[in-house]
Amino acid sequence: MKLGQVLVIAAIGGGVMVSQAGMAAQHPISTDGSNPKSWDPKTDGPVAAPNNHKIIFENDNVRIISVTVPPGTKEPYHSHARCSVLVFDSPAKVTDSNRNGVASPPVLWGSIAWMGDGVRKGIPFVWLQPPEALHSIANNDTHAVHLTRIEMKKGCDAPPKQ
Repeated sequence: MKLGQVLVIAAIGGGVMVSQAGMAAQHPISTDGSNPKSWDPKTDGPVAAPNNHKIIFENDNVRIISVTVPPGTKEPYHSHARCSVLVFDSPAKVTDSNRNGVASPPVLWGSIAWMGDGVRKGIPFVWLQPPEALHSIANNDTHAVHLTRIEMKKGCDAPPKQ
């Protein structure tokens, strides 16, 4: 069974369970601290950057988006108002610029070298992302970067204990 099939089956089955293990007790409201409910819906990834964001599945629990940034290109500015699980299947050297055009230092997406030698650095690489404020990714590599974004429509908080 391929990863995409597993993601769709998990979504149809009522959503993807996200553990808070390793997360702070209170995760951030968004990547820049602003409230996603105040963001303009026209900045949503598939709306503002449709050539890079393709919705491949959606139900009441999740929206799954295939994200591709070709080599040597930069996405239009956009946001993601829901927390998401990101599954990277192709590492690439990228720069992420915020709403003010301030670029992060170039990083290798799909690699977690900053976590030390004891952590697996292979693909697929999975990341829990809080709502992502207005930004633009530039692919500085010679090949496309691709990831699957699983947006949690009901939030990423763990269910209450019974």
